[in-house]
Amino acid sequence: MADSELAQIQDFLRRGENLSAADLGTKTIGAEIGEADPELIWMSALALARCGATDRSTELLEAAHFQDRSGIPDKLGEDIAALSARLAKDAALNGKEIMRVIPNAGPN
Repeated sequence: MADSELAQIQDFLRRGENLSAADLGTKTIGAEIGEADPELIWMSALALARCGATDRSTELLEAAHFQDRSGIPDKLGEDIAALSARLAKDAALNGKEIMRVIPNAGPN
């Protein structure tokens, strides 16, 4: 993944263009989620959640297997945990099964 794509997604999110951020993020991730940059996955999941696609956002985070946080900076781990908690709350309020992959937000 090019750094320019990550910067463009960040810019979309800053400007509130969540659909554009989600679209570029999911296209950039493609089918090989295991090889994708964790920050790209988080930003894409955040954009999807902001667009109201909470189920798709949850699926993306679950597919990333963030339970093993090796190599993920602490701040990003906290951001992932916060988004996961928000998605779990939304699911619970909508009577859906709660996501089981909320990573530990503490230090590795």
